[in-house]
Amino acid sequence: MIVNLQTASIVSYWKQERLIIYDATYNGWRFWSNLHGSSSDPIAVYSGAVLYADLTDYMRTYPTASTLYFADNLDPATYKSFAITVKGLINPENVYIPEHALAGNYALIVPPSLMFNTFDQNDPGDYEFYATAGTWSVDSHASMSVDKRHIAQIDGAFVLSDGTHTKTYVPRKMQCGTKYALVKWISFTGVERKAWFEAVKFKTENAGTYSLLPIDSEYIEIKGRMDGFTLRLTGLDAYDLWYYADVISSSRVQVSLDGSTWAQVQVTTKNITLPDGDAGTEGKLDVGINWRRYDAVAM
Repeated sequence: MIVNLQTASIVSYWKQERLIIYDATYNGWRFWSNLHGSSSDPIAVYSGAVLYADLTDYMRTYPTASTLYFADNLDPATYKSFAITVKGLINPENVYIPEHALAGNYALIVPPSLMFNTFDQNDPGDYEFYATAGTWSVDSHASMSVDKRHIAQIDGAFVLSDGTHTKTYVPRKMQCGTKYALVKWISFTGVERKAWFEAVKFKTENAGTYSLLPIDSEYIEIKGRMDGFTLRLTGLDAYDLWYYADVISSSRVQVSLDGSTWAQVQVTTKNITLPDGDAGTEGKLDVGINWRRYDAVAM
């Protein structure tokens, strides 16, 4: 994003985007923040009649900085400042999002239609919500966080509404004989999502194998081990597929097979092609993961 120094007053910054400050009024800048430096002892000095300064690294390193200051090099008493807040990783207003039931009503990201209740009707999931306007709430069968970014504590069918626009969610019951994994990941916006997936196709493979050649030419191989499986969801519409496929691009994915013990995993699936509407999807998502790795050591 490019911020015009002369007109900016409040800036919302998303950390995976660039932060460029533009100015053609001052005769160079002295830059400091509420955390570091001052007009007489700036963090950096910029020269030039037309300036573009890249402050991305500074804000990524010090995301708690709340005010940035820029003084005119020739007249340090003249300066501009603006308030800045780190909102997350990527602004969802700039991202393609498939149509859903509340699309066009200021709710950009809503929970997926497909979610699971456990056998005791308690869903420990944490579903992302992001709206640009409206006063949104859920009924007594779920809860919304104070910052309006999470919907959780779901104990059955619930309603999401702003008083005018409404969507009813009916979680799917888990099936006996099916293995489930609870997955939590950091979404592209920077919010943690948590949801149940089916766990299928468990596998074990060699990892980090090395060979020794003794004098009698026998084979000696010391083998490590990699355990993995596939996270699967079926019956997805196009929006649900988009919502859950976000796990593929997350930098932190954790999985629990018992609902309490977590392991950070490696996602091996690299991409997904989203369908052109619900008619273009088979409604299935498979995400391969490497779950645990063991070194090559022999007794």
